[in-house]
Amino acid sequence: MRERRSSAGSVLERRRAPRHPLRVDARYSFAESTGAGTTEDLTVEGCFLRSDTSVPLGAAVEVALDLPDGGGPVEAAGRVVRVARRMDDPLGFAVEFECLDDSARARIAALVELARVNLMARHGI
Repeated sequence: MRERRSSAGSVLERRRAPRHPLRVDARYSFAESTGAGTTEDLTVEGCFLRSDTSVPLGAAVEVALDLPDGGGPVEAAGRVVRVARRMDDPLGFAVEFECLDDSARARIAALVELARVNLMARHGI
């Protein structure tokens, strides 16, 4: 795990995989509610979903991500681990994936790698 510093001191960074800014359309359901949004970032471990719908912290959620690879939606089950509350945060919530099959994991990993390579190329790295 990596350490992240804030104005209040240091906090433990809980992510196991680096975040990548990836925007894909998503649908989600929790309890008896459904909604739609767009990912702000995506990894094989989870995502941040921009959404106007209020989803409670700790809620079990099902997510369907429309990846641009033409392979149909990727479905994952997870738990809400953060809800945007600061004024400078986009509205939405972070989901940590708890159930993601190998095929879905491979498709997300390929998309994340492509985004990383494109970002490096754009910055001349």
